Amino acid sequence: MKEDKFCYSIKEVSEELGLSYPTLRFWETQFRQIKPNKNKRGVRSYTKEVVEIIQTIAYLTRQQGYTLDGVKKYLDSNTKFQNIDKKAQVIQTLNEVKQALLNIKQGLEKQEQ
Repeated sequence: MKEDKFCYSIKEVSEELGLSYPTLRFWETQFRQIKPNKNKRGVRSYTKEVVEIIQTIAYLTRQQGYTLDGVKKYLDSNTKFQNIDKKAQVIQTLNEVKQALLNIKQGLEKQEQ
């Protein structure tokens, strides 16, 4: 990606990699390593690590002729991508905790009024 940011929108990823939104959403269902963060409205944000996985999938399918099953085996056998999957799970859990804390804060603010 061009910018050095922590997260990228689906639009940025789509434009940078030449992939459609439906392709990105489909790959989410096919590859456990692709877990974008979603806010309350469901707006996706992709970390650099997830974008790297998407780039790898695009390269393997478009340039190397891999099938999706072949790409899954590749990602599963590569320890670099296994660690990214664990990090994505931690980030998702932290986002859920953050949302729960925000809900508690809002509840307390309502009680004070």
